[in-house]
Amino acid sequence: MITECQRCGTCCRKGPPALHGQDVELYVSGVLGKQDLLTLRRGEWVYDSVQDALMALPEEIVRIKAGPGGQSCHFLSAEDNACRIYEQRPLECRAMKCWDPGEFESIYQQGRIGRMDLIPPDSALGEIVADHEARCAYERIGSLAERVVQSNDAAAAAELAAIIQQDEDTRAYLRQQTEAGEDVLNFLFGRPVARTLPAFGLQAKWEEGTYRFFKVGNPRLRRLVLS
Repeated sequence: MITECQRCGTCCRKGPPALHGQDVELYVSGVLGKQDLLTLRRGEWVYDSVQDALMALPEEIVRIKAGPGGQSCHFLSAEDNACRIYEQRPLECRAMKCWDPGEFESIYQQGRIGRMDLIPPDSALGEIVADHEARCAYERIGSLAERVVQSNDAAAAAELAAIIQQDEDTRAYLRQQTEAGEDVLNFLFGRPVARTLPAFGLQAKWEEGTYRFFKVGNPRLRRLVLS
């Protein structure tokens, strides 16, 4: 019977950890940077592997991003299954014991943090992030997408296209002003809105100077593992 970590990398390949209050110091000290993180915004549809359920997030989550082309944690070294920040790993990683999941399950949804726990809300960057969240909220996106899916509502489609454009314009502005890369933007603003629409049953395509929307079968099949 296994009673200690075998360093097999299985847990790390199931998905990166979400951050909790105890992990703020990892960001402050520079162990984790903006480029290492991803924000999942309130109202996004995600797959929660612990609860084995697809759900719209009730609150936003900041987590470590996945590595290229998969769900493995960004900090997992594929060559030797080693964690590149093992001695300063986040709370969920320290609580994870595959032979005894009780500790992990007890802290999994407790004390998670959002972007404003890492970005001063009254800073210029904090204000830009808050403005983007207000203009591109998933509560509104979900409502508009439902109207487009159910009745091809032209007004809803126009507003949804405007939200996608707002999202893209904000990202372009930060990219131009700060030379921020896509990884940093995905922490500041979450994933691009257009990329997340299939979870709401739509695909957005740029045609003739505007976005057009096409229904996709089996909505919400794109899974984003939280742990």
